[in-house]
Amino acid sequence: MKIAVEGCMHGDLDKVYDTIKYIENTRNIKIDLLLCYGDFQEVAPVPTIFIGGNNEASNYLWELYYGGWAAPNIYFLGYAVVVKFGNIRIDGLSGIYNARHHEMPPYNDNTIRSVYHVREYDVHKLMLLEKLIDIFLSHDWPLSITDYGNWQQLIQQGTLGIKPAAQLLKKLRPSYWFSAHLHCKFTALVEHEEGGRVTKFLALNKCLPGRKFLQVGEQSSTCKIVVNGLRAGWKTEEPNLVNFLKQLHLTNPLILTFSDDYSEDIPNEDEIDLADDAERNN
Repeated sequence: MKIAVEGCMHGDLDKVYDTIKYIENTRNIKIDLLLCYGDFQEVAPVPTIFIGGNNEASNYLWELYYGGWAAPNIYFLGYAVVVKFGNIRIDGLSGIYNARHHEMPPYNDNTIRSVYHVREYDVHKLMLLEKLIDIFLSHDWPLSITDYGNWQQLIQQGTLGIKPAAQLLKKLRPSYWFSAHLHCKFTALVEHEEGGRVTKFLALNKCLPGRKFLQVGEQSSTCKIVVNGLRAGWKTEEPNLVNFLKQLHLTNPLILTFSDDYSEDIPNEDEIDLADDAERNN
């Protein structure tokens, strides 16, 4: 299975799909899936999965909090959800980070623009995952990711990356991590201490002439299985996805809808026993 990844879309979906068609024609290949990691602003000729950045219609994406079809052949991954596309496990964290809003709900007259900011609850939910992830999508970069690549090529401002993404990178150790937001191409190779696993990090530019905004990779699978698997939604026979649904059930009370709901007593992952909860519900 051939997968194309794209940086910040900013409404140039037609140009991206035209580029995909050009690659297919010149290389005589068929691209099975497009992953877009933020700033997604059409019916798509390629099955497309995207996460939110900071330039979408946030009110509409909020209605698809746990993911869903935003348009024919275009699937919103959700704010912090795992899906399985063929034999590939894809995880993602929508939005951008702002420390002032990390622990607060989005909706009041002063902070409604913060609806696309990453919430502590979403990060906590993903930290509960046990099985390793194949691909992780985030709009912001993980904090200190530049330590693992050629950081001399970037303008050093001391503010590249966010801590919540860095925590998830260390915990989940995905095979691939794709980010956008900073409008530049950057690659890094993160060697994790535990188990010798390696994460290949790639950030891409926005869709403009002469910019590096699209890249194609390959993963063994079949298009038929992939498309049917995604349209079927959660594959409930897959143990770890069932486990994630249990996590959603257990952590749902932690979603904040009013500012006075906030409590610092968010439990650690060790304090939530999924097995006991499953037994109680059987």
